[in-house]
Amino acid sequence: EKASLITLWLSIILYFVLIMMMRNTRTLHLATIGLIIGGVLSILSPMFFGMGSLLDDKRYGGLWGDQNEFAAMLLVLVPLSVALFYTTKKGLVRLLLLGCSIMLIVGLALTYSRGGYLAFGVMIILAMFKFITGQNRAKILAIAVPCLIIGSVIFYYTFGDEFIARMETLRHLESRESLRGEGSLDMRFHYYFELAPKIFSENPIFGVGFRGFILHNPRGQISHNTYIEVLTGTGLVGFIPFIIILYMTWRETRRVERYASTEGNENYLWCYANALELGLISYLLAGMFISLDLNKMTWLLVTLSAVILNISRIHFLAAHREQAAASARPPWMEYGARGRPQYGPYGQAKY
Repeated sequence: EKASLITLWLSIILYFVLIMMMRNTRTLHLATIGLIIGGVLSILSPMFFGMGSLLDDKRYGGLWGDQNEFAAMLLVLVPLSVALFYTTKKGLVRLLLLGCSIMLIVGLALTYSRGGYLAFGVMIILAMFKFITGQNRAKILAIAVPCLIIGSVIFYYTFGDEFIARMETLRHLESRESLRGEGSLDMRFHYYFELAPKIFSENPIFGVGFRGFILHNPRGQISHNTYIEVLTGTGLVGFIPFIIILYMTWRETRRVERYASTEGNENYLWCYANALELGLISYLLAGMFISLDLNKMTWLLVTLSAVILNISRIHFLAAHREQAAASARPPWMEYGARGRPQYGPYGQAKY
């Protein structure tokens, strides 16, 4: 529990540090490229450097160790990598980002995470609704549909058997009895619908203690659900602020999207905010199948939304400096509009 609290406090400190450090798109761009390269190295490390893990009969965990957490992290990096590829003008960097995007998608596929697959499918559907609109719809579809078909064919002949085997296990959701033959799903059903309500009822207001689910679980495991973990551990007192933080994070990305869409020269922020929103929604959906409340990526998403909102405000003030200065002018400087004298730059009276 102490280690978990330390992790949480370090994440909060990191939030303020990064907001103060990243105040322009160049710094944000370089930091994001660093994150993407880190994700790619995490994928390559078990294969080439002997670090990391291959879990449960070739299920891939990378340096993260847990394949479901690794999949959730990659769900954030994939849209950010694609967004940077789209906005970068340098050919070599674009080529690097294209390779990183492909590698991140391959890494996501190798996790064989059912929650990751479902969240990635939702991401693709949301992306189609968000971007395939207006006059460019035919052009985007002409590029996207063949790419999806080719990607699906390659995926089927490389990872298809394992993927189908993993997804077929979801048919056990038909009834409680059928779940008993599938250990992972049976465990989650027990945690979500049987054990969690009992733990929550013990202290619904303040919870049973930070990360206390594991202490009240006879199997000594976490809940494998971000929201249940927070609700049972901290009660409504902690759960409601947690949901508000996630909502504010999403709302900040939407605000940046609206600002960037009204400005003619903010294509980078518009693409970044949309990619961050897609990654956030997919990540939170994956959080229904794994406990991510203390995951560094959770609080990095919160931080990045605040960073791009701060950058958009800086850009807005820079572009509308005169209007901002006029709105910030003290009341005594407005006396001329009320029939009282104002003074010019050389001391002359103005009425």
